[in-house]
Amino acid sequence: MAAALPSREQGLALDKRAALAAVLRSSPFGDKVGTASGERGPASSAWPSSALLAEVVPGGLRRGQVVSVPGSAQLLLELVGGASAAGAWCALVGQPALARAGRAAAACGVVLERWLLVPEPGPHWAESVAALIGAVDVVVAAPTGPVPAALVGRLAARARQHGTVLIAFGTTWPGSDLEIRAEGSRWRGVADGRGELAGREQDVVAVTKGSRPRHMVIGSANPPSQGRGGLRLVGS
Repeated sequence: MAAALPSREQGLALDKRAALAAVLRSSPFGDKVGTASGERGPASSAWPSSALLAEVVPGGLRRGQVVSVPGSAQLLLELVGGASAAGAWCALVGQPALARAGRAAAACGVVLERWLLVPEPGPHWAESVAALIGAVDVVVAAPTGPVPAALVGRLAARARQHGTVLIAFGTTWPGSDLEIRAEGSRWRGVADGRGELAGREQDVVAVTKGSRPRHMVIGSANPPSQGRGGLRLVGS
């Protein structure tokens, strides 16, 4: 049985992805990038949050939104996982250790076939991020040092123009629409050195531009064998 021909929109997306792959594989990026093929996710005004972050990001990730996640890999992967599970194409620039953590990413809902990795962009990380914006739905930028304010502004403007969610990981970006940071964690189920681990809770602060910080606790509501967990609001 013959395969169905792609629609005109799908064809254009495939052409864009092929062009992106060619750009990223050319100098100065060389063979530092792994690519996947396929069309972009379905059009929508926002990508949904994962179940764990449903109250942290109640409206999901809006297209063109700039999000800052200063330090928690779990929060980052949960953010990406919600969008990825809904069909988004996502990319990570930098963080080679996280790029190798495919099992952890998949556990948070990231579809690895749509997870584009540039683990070691070197000094050209900003060019990688700029090339990916507009070609995929969610781009995670993980620079190794401070980022000049002018560059932050240019990348944010490009993300808003193209409707790509830009997530800054490992650093705080001035002017971000949303910042999500972890402020401590603890295990449940162990008292006085005895007992069985029943889950882990993490204190989270979410700061939306122009709003008061919201303080929450996320974590597993049941032992790990009984499910992934839930979320409860503890203050605002």
